[in-house]
Amino acid sequence: TKYLISINLKLNQFPTLRVTNKLPKIEPSLNQRKWDLLENSEDNFLNILNYLIPLQIPRIYLEGFSKLKLSVKRSHWPISPRVIFTSNSYSEDDYFKVWAAEKIEKNSKLIIAQHGGNFGMNNIESHAKHQYLIADKFLSWGWEKKEIQSIKPVGNIKIITKKSQKIDNSGYGLIISTEYPRFSYYLYSVPIASQYKSYLEAQFSFLELLPQRIFDKILFKPYPSNYKWYTRERLLDSFPKLKVDQSGKSFKKLLKNSRICIITYNGTSFLESFAWDFPTIIFFDSFHWELDDKAKASFEILKKANIYHTTADSAARHLINVWDDIKGWWEEPFTQSAVCKFSETWNVLGNHVIKNLVREIK
Repeated sequence: TKYLISINLKLNQFPTLRVTNKLPKIEPSLNQRKWDLLENSEDNFLNILNYLIPLQIPRIYLEGFSKLKLSVKRSHWPISPRVIFTSNSYSEDDYFKVWAAEKIEKNSKLIIAQHGGNFGMNNIESHAKHQYLIADKFLSWGWEKKEIQSIKPVGNIKIITKKSQKIDNSGYGLIISTEYPRFSYYLYSVPIASQYKSYLEAQFSFLELLPQRIFDKILFKPYPSNYKWYTRERLLDSFPKLKVDQSGKSFKKLLKNSRICIITYNGTSFLESFAWDFPTIIFFDSFHWELDDKAKASFEILKKANIYHTTADSAARHLINVWDDIKGWWEEPFTQSAVCKFSETWNVLGNHVIKNLVREIK
């Protein structure tokens, strides 16, 4: 909150809280969905699309679109903003989308800020490229792509400054996992649809390799969203004595009783743990999480310091090796240097992040 107030004051405006109006409740009308995009084709796939697309368009953009526009028109949101700034409302807030689209058509500028990890690292990132294209500026956490002029590196605006998190030397080994939808939803370099099963198998392999004394101190945090993979149930079928977190506590709160975190995917979590200077092991395969050349070079730095691993076997062996002196390994100059070098590109922190942000918005 203090950062939000500071940013607003630096922009010479009073901090305000925008509350999105509730979207109108809309009932579907099949009569409005009886239309074809394409003529009948000999291609069965195109025929399936022709049938499905009219049925799958969200109600708010078909039956309810006129009500949504009227609701936006009656709102108390700014009438003619010079700049519109968001991190994820461009994707997740239909009310915001309509309001912003109307303002952008009247020459308001759109700035989108990176809202998590993985951005800029992948060979395939269709969702991210969409943001780079629709935004006048895309504010990254430190990286840039010279071929995309809209990307402006400002730093990690989620954490801003480095804040050390104390290590509990007798605490858990905290595993942070992820989960993805059971069906393809957009294309980027992660396990898609049934490929997720190979991701789960890697988690199982990691746990199987741990000696009992370490396994007994493992706390597994499942991904909060449930995509019907039944991850918790699968884990407990194979490992009945595994401690699976059900507290609902945040990642940072769980670290208070941990000695190390094990991040099993390419996402936000390890960037956060780096910012908190907390001992971290990362492992994910480079087949599903395909990295571009710049990211490969950065992860190679982490790999040499035994922070990043491409297999469950390598990650488990390293955890076993350092378990009794995790702090000693993490505070070695070579380990710290690797984290700093990686963060110089992907996770820039410091008070100058606010200055960079204000400069780009102005």
